[in-house]
Amino acid sequence: MDWWTHPDTGDAQIRGTFNLGLDVMRDLEAFAETIRQACIEAGIRGYDNARISGLCTEGAWEAAISAIRMVDIAELIAPEHD
Repeated sequence: MDWWTHPDTGDAQIRGTFNLGLDVMRDLEAFAETIRQACIEAGIRGYDNARISGLCTEGAWEAAISAIRMVDIAELIAPEHD
């Protein structure tokens, strides 16, 4: 993605098609960080569980990648219910 900042407003622009305010950019950055953390946690958990189960390092790595692929993005973006 190509990002630049509008010189007058300070708004971020993506490839010249979207004009996003700073609040939206902060929300997107926070959302991206949430996804990153979920993937890291899933990968570590998948790797550790595989090693505990006796898989070799390569098998544990494959289990980690599989766990990352199974991260439920829809669950991450769903509004929280009280």
